[in-house]
Amino acid sequence: MATYVGKWDCPACGTKRIPGWEDGRTVERCPGCGSPATGKWYMDDRSMILAEVSEIEAARHKRAWVCGHCQHINDADDLDCDSCGNLRDASTADQRIIAREYAADEAPGRNAETLEVAYEGVDVPQSEAIQSERRESEAERLLREGREAAERKRKRKLLAILGGVLLAIGLVVWVFSLKKEVDFQVKGFSWHREVRIQKFGPHAYSTWDYPPSGAYSISSREEVHHYDQIFEGRECHSESRSYKCGTIDNGNGTFSDKYCSEDVEVCNDKYRDEPVYATKYYYTIDEWAYDHTVKAEGEDHVASWPMEKRVNSNPSIWREGPREGRYYLHFKTLEGKLHRDEVPEGRWNKTTLENTVIGFVHPWFGYFKGL
Repeated sequence: MATYVGKWDCPACGTKRIPGWEDGRTVERCPGCGSPATGKWYMDDRSMILAEVSEIEAARHKRAWVCGHCQHINDADDLDCDSCGNLRDASTADQRIIAREYAADEAPGRNAETLEVAYEGVDVPQSEAIQSERRESEAERLLREGREAAERKRKRKLLAILGGVLLAIGLVVWVFSLKKEVDFQVKGFSWHREVRIQKFGPHAYSTWDYPPSGAYSISSREEVHHYDQIFEGRECHSESRSYKCGTIDNGNGTFSDKYCSEDVEVCNDKYRDEPVYATKYYYTIDEWAYDHTVKAEGEDHVASWPMEKRVNSNPSIWREGPREGRYYLHFKTLEGKLHRDEVPEGRWNKTTLENTVIGFVHPWFGYFKGL
């Protein structure tokens, strides 16, 4: 339920759209000439929505009161009249302003009739009144400009922080991307190779289609293939629904949305799951499949592939699958530490002991960055 700040027009000086509520209180005087508020609050498309919970609660429950001696409008918390100083008492002379409710299309707004009433008996030319209508009130303008300045300051601060973070990230990335060429001497080699071994044998499968050629031990049975949704009717029940049905003048310079409730019938389609059966086949077929991996490694310059003896002794059952190899050059860094780096097999084969290779180190910190 939103709560809005109402507006009022000063009939004495012509100031328009004066906020009816500010800093948790009813605005009692015109900021232009100091004349007392009229109590004729209205809403327009620029009415501000209150955000603070404490202000919203105060706006919805506090009522301004009218001094029985001078008819001045006072905030609900005032114990004496702001105009004449008369103490507020329980007599009927000092009355609280009664909250009023309006239908959705009847909320008070600024229209031609309101303007006419606002200027009745005031010595202001009609043309000046029309021009004044087009100008924002000084109070509203200052309030708006203050909010806009605060928002601009907040955005500038956020942009400055974001720019600083991005600059810091960019600087770190640039620093760690620096490198310079350095000559290293090869001091050794190492390698690692592995072969995936496959085995030919029976493997069990199932399928909704007929088994492929070569399958054996075939069996089948009827099983649930999927479910169809079958419509069975509609289920209806009553639910209470809230909706905005009007506006409440809170009697203190603010307005709140009014909500009403009504019972509505909610219906949902009801379905049941109907199983659909089909024939599922189970079978066995002989085929090649991964079984295990054999590995070999060494710290020399003579790489060899690992062997699985059963591949040669029983090739109808065992065979080699994909191969994979990794090759490393060993060399000393500027700090004298032995380091290794992976290189392609072709380069590894062409490189000899004590060969000079070009590598990269960080120009400031000196750590190795690769060949």
